[in-house]
Amino acid sequence: MDAERFKYFLDIISEGFWDWDLKAERGYLSPRYCELTDCASDENVFSSEFLKKYVHPDDYNHILHVFQERLQGKLDVSVIEYRVLLKDGTVRWIEDRGKIVEYDDQGLPSRMVGAIIDITERKQSESLLKQSEENFRVAFEGASDAIFWADAVTGTLINCNMAAEKMLEYSREEIIGKHQTWLHPPEMEEYFEQQFKRTVVLHDQIDHAEAIVVSKSGRKIPVHIKHSITKLGDRDVMQGLFRDVSEQKQAEKSLLQSFNLLNDLSHQVPGVLFQTLVFRDGTICTPYSSDKLQELYEVTPDQIRSDISAIVERFHPDDRERTLASFYNATEKINKWECEFRVLLPRQGLKWLYGVALPQQRQDGTVHFYGFIIDITERKQKEDKQREINSLQDILLESIDAGVVIIDAHTHIIEQVNNKCLELFEGTEDQIIGSVCHYLLCPAEKGSCPVTDHGQDVDSSDRILLRADGSRLPILKSVRHIRIDGKDKLLETLIDITERKRAEEMIREQEARLRAVVDNLPFEFWAYDWEKRIIMQNPACISNWGNMLGKLLADLDVPDAVRKRWNESLGRAKTGEIVQEEVLYDANGSERFCFEIAAPVSDIGTCWGAALVSVDITSLKKAEAEIQRLAYHDPLTGLPNRLLLNDRLTSVLADAKRYGHGAAVLFIDLDNFKVINDSLGHAIGDLLLCEVGKHLEAGIRKSDTIARTGGDEFVVVLEDIVTPAAAAFVAQNLLQDLATPFSIKGQQLFVSASIGIALYPDDGTDTDTLLKSADAAMYDAKEAGKNIYHFYTAEINLRVEERLRLENELRQALIRNEFFLRYQPIWNVTTGEICGMEALLRWLHPQWGELQPNTFIPIAEETGLIIPIGEWVLRTAFQMLEDLQAVEEAHLRISINISGRQLRDHNLADHIAALLLKSRINPASIELEITESSLMHNVDEAVSVLSALKKMGVSLAIDDFGKGYSSLYYLKRFPLDRLKIDKSFIRDVAMNEDDAAIVRATIALAQSLKLEVTAEGIETVAQKEFIQEHGCNEMQGFLFSRPVMEKLIFELLRSCAQK
Repeated sequence: MDAERFKYFLDIISEGFWDWDLKAERGYLSPRYCELTDCASDENVFSSEFLKKYVHPDDYNHILHVFQERLQGKLDVSVIEYRVLLKDGTVRWIEDRGKIVEYDDQGLPSRMVGAIIDITERKQSESLLKQSEENFRVAFEGASDAIFWADAVTGTLINCNMAAEKMLEYSREEIIGKHQTWLHPPEMEEYFEQQFKRTVVLHDQIDHAEAIVVSKSGRKIPVHIKHSITKLGDRDVMQGLFRDVSEQKQAEKSLLQSFNLLNDLSHQVPGVLFQTLVFRDGTICTPYSSDKLQELYEVTPDQIRSDISAIVERFHPDDRERTLASFYNATEKINKWECEFRVLLPRQGLKWLYGVALPQQRQDGTVHFYGFIIDITERKQKEDKQREINSLQDILLESIDAGVVIIDAHTHIIEQVNNKCLELFEGTEDQIIGSVCHYLLCPAEKGSCPVTDHGQDVDSSDRILLRADGSRLPILKSVRHIRIDGKDKLLETLIDITERKRAEEMIREQEARLRAVVDNLPFEFWAYDWEKRIIMQNPACISNWGNMLGKLLADLDVPDAVRKRWNESLGRAKTGEIVQEEVLYDANGSERFCFEIAAPVSDIGTCWGAALVSVDITSLKKAEAEIQRLAYHDPLTGLPNRLLLNDRLTSVLADAKRYGHGAAVLFIDLDNFKVINDSLGHAIGDLLLCEVGKHLEAGIRKSDTIARTGGDEFVVVLEDIVTPAAAAFVAQNLLQDLATPFSIKGQQLFVSASIGIALYPDDGTDTDTLLKSADAAMYDAKEAGKNIYHFYTAEINLRVEERLRLENELRQALIRNEFFLRYQPIWNVTTGEICGMEALLRWLHPQWGELQPNTFIPIAEETGLIIPIGEWVLRTAFQMLEDLQAVEEAHLRISINISGRQLRDHNLADHIAALLLKSRINPASIELEITESSLMHNVDEAVSVLSALKKMGVSLAIDDFGKGYSSLYYLKRFPLDRLKIDKSFIRDVAMNEDDAAIVRATIALAQSLKLEVTAEGIETVAQKEFIQEHGCNEMQGFLFSRPVMEKLIFELLRSCAQK
C-alpha cells in the first residue's frame, strides 16, 4: 500500500503508532497513540518530563531505564509493558514495541519506529488467571475428598492433598514415591493396576464405584474412586479422587474443575483490517484484508479480493438488507460506515460483528473504505443476559407479596414500584413515580428521610403508609442501601400488617384474661425472659418476695443462695428442661418449704422465657420429717438407730475407699448397767442411758456418728482416721468422760464402759465385718477387766501402745531440753563458697539415742506439739544467725523448715515478726522452707500467710520440689524465691535420663518463674558436675559436708575461707 493508504489504516486500527527522529527530537504520533496515552501529538515521548507526566509512578524508573538503553542503541528491538495515567484519573496498561531503523555515522540510533496497544483487558485477564490458579490450590488442599496424583507412565504417586494424609494416616512424604496400587489391599492391587492402564490408554475418566484403602493403622476404609487423566504442564498425570463413604453417602462431586485458558491471541491486534473499493457501477471488491478474515467469516482474503459476495452470503438473512443498505448509504453520502450485524457461519454458527470504516472518494468516483471489523458476539450475549436479568428482576418484583419501591438515595425521588405497592397505595403509577418518598409514603417523617437524613436503621419497623385517598395503612417497612448501575438507591419493602394489628389486639385481650387467672392463683407465680428480667408476678408472689416486676435477677433484694438457685433453675429451663424441686427458704428466722416448678414458655414455637410456680409445703415436710425421725432414730435417746448407723457407716466406708482415708468403729458396752437397771428401775436406767448418749455425742466430732443399737450398747463411727492412735485417743477420752458420776433423780451414779475398736481397712472393708470385729474387740476388753478399750488385733494394740509412749515422751522432750539442731552447709555453684545452711531438727532421747525427724514429726503434727517445737526451732536458729553475724558472716542465710501445721497457725507471722524485731538481723538472711503438700492444703490461706511473711523481707522456698502435687497455676500464685529439688531426683541424675530430664525441666521452670534453684542430696562428683552444667544456683549434700553441730560451724567456715 502507498503511504497515504497506510495513514488511513493508522487512523482506524486499535494500535497507536509512532515514528521518532532521535536527533531532531520530533516525529509522528498517530491519533490512536495520542488517544491511548492522553498526550498531545507534538510532545517528546523520549523525554523524562513526558515519562513523569504520563507513566505510572511505580513503572517510571523501569521505563526510564529502557528508554535510555533505546537511546544508547543497546536495544535494537524492545517490547515493554507499563501503565499510563489518564487525565480522568484512570489507569491504562500499554504494550510498547519499538525498533531502531536508522543509525548515524557514529553508530548511534537516529530513528526509531514502534506501536503501542491497549493491553488493559489482557492484564485483567492475567490477574483473574492467577486468582483462578490460587483458587485451584485452595480447592486442592481444602478438598474434603482425598486426591492422589500418579505418573501416567510409571504409576508412581507424585502428590496428594491433606485429606489424603488424614485418610491414610501417612504423611505426604510417606505417600509420595509409592506405586498407586499400594493404596489398596493386596487382593485388589492387580485389578487397580489393570484399571490404571485402561485409564491411561482410553485417556478418559473411569468411575470405579466403591473400593477399599488401608490406613497406616490397618483400618480398611471404604471409598468411592474416580480416575482420570489430566495435564500437569506437559506431563500426563492420573488423578484419583477418593471419597470416604463410611460415614457419608452423598453423590460424588468433582473436586477439580477445568479452567479455560485465556485467548492465546491476546497479544495480537484483534479483528480484521480491510480495504474495500466501491466503483461507480456498484461493483464492490476488497483488495486487502488481514488474516483474521478467515476466523470471522470463514472465507479467505482471496475469495473476496475481486467480489464480496462470499461475505454477503454469510450475512444473517434478517440483517443482510439492513447491513448492505447502511454501507450503500455511507458510500453515497461519503460518511463513516458503522454497523452491528450478524453472520451465519458453516462451522461457527451465529456471530455478532461490529464494523467501522472511513470513506475516501477518488477523482474517478471510486470510494475507498478503510475499515476494521471485530467480533462482538460476547458483548451481545452479555447484553442479552442483562436484558434477561432485568426481565427476571421485573418478574421477581411482581412475584413478591410485598410492596417494593426503588428510590434515588440522594434526591429521594421514587423511580420504580411494583403492582403490590400500587395495590397498597390504591393509586396509579403516575401518582407515585417521580414523587418525593417522604412526602408521599412516610408522613411521620414529612420533609426528611429517616434513613439518609436521621441515620435510622429501618428494618422491619412499624410505619404508616399514606394512601392516595388520604387514609393511613399500617405497614411493616424495611429499607436497604443498594447500587444500580453505579448509583446509590434505597430499596424499600412494604407489607400490610392490618391483620397483624388485629391479632395483636386479640393477644392483648387474651393476656388480660391470663393476668386475671394468674393474679387469683393461690400459690406464687412469676416469669422471666431470657435476659433474666421478671416480666410477670402475681399477688401471692408479691406478698412473699415484694414487687420484683421489671427487675433483673441480679438486682433482686433476696439472699444470695436464693438468687443462685433461681439462676440455676432458669438456666436448666432454657435448655428445655422442666425443673421440679423442693426448696427450703429461711425468711426472718423461720423456715418455709416450697415445691417449685420452672418450665420454658413458648409462643408460636419460640421459647422466650421461663415460668416458675412455688407451692408452700411446709406442713407436709414437717410431717415427713417426723416420720423420718421415727424411722431412723432411737425413740429413747434421739440418737441414730441401727438402720441409720448402717447407712452412715456405708457412706463413710465408700468415701474412705474413694479417697484412701482410714476409718474406725468403736463398739461401746456399759459395764454393770444391768445392776443399775434392776436395782433402781427402768425409769432411772432410761434416764442414765439418755445422759450417757449425750456425753458420748459431746465427745466426738460433728462429722462422726454415735448410735444406740439396743440396750446399753452404743456404736461410734469415726471417719478420716489417719492412724490407730487417733481412734485410741477418742476411746480414751470417752472412757475418762464416762468416769464422771451422773446425777439422776438426786442420786450419784457411776458407770464405766468397755470399748472395742475395729479399723478400716485392716479389720474389715464392709459394714457387717467391721461391726463384728469391733464387737469381738469389746468383749475382749471386758474379759481384760472392763473400763478399757481394745483393738481388734494384738498387733495393733502393740503399735498403739508404742505410739502413745512416744507421744508421752515427746511431750516431755521440750521440758527436758532434749531437742537440738544440726546445720548442713549450702554451697554456691558459681563461687564454690558457703552461702547458707539448713537448720535440721534432732531429738536426743536418754534411752533411744539420737532420733531423726521422720520418727517423731508426724506425731508432733497430729498432736499439735509441732507448734511449740517449731517455735523453739525458730528461736534457736535466729540466735545462731545472730552469732554468725557477730563474727562478720552477714552474707550467710539460714534455711528453716516450716511444717504444714505451723503454716496453718494464725500466730506464725506474728511470732516471726517478733523474733526479727528482737534479734535485729537482716530478714533476707532467713529462708523458710515449706513442702508442696503443705501449700496445697489450703491455697488461699497459704498465699495469705506467705504474702505476709514476704512483706517482712523473709525469703521463701519450696522444699522437696517434685514430690508434691502442686500445679503450675497455683505455683505462680505463691510469692516464692527458691525451689529445692528433692534428693530422690538427684540420686540417679547422672545415670537415669528420666531423672535428668526432670531436673533439667525443674531448673528451666524455676528460671522462667525467676526463682533460684537449690539441689539437695549431692553425694558424688558426677551429680555435682551435672548440677553445675545445667545452671543450678546452689547445692548441698554429703559430698561437701554432713550436717554438723553448732560449735563446728565456725570452724567449717574458717576452713572454707582459707581454701
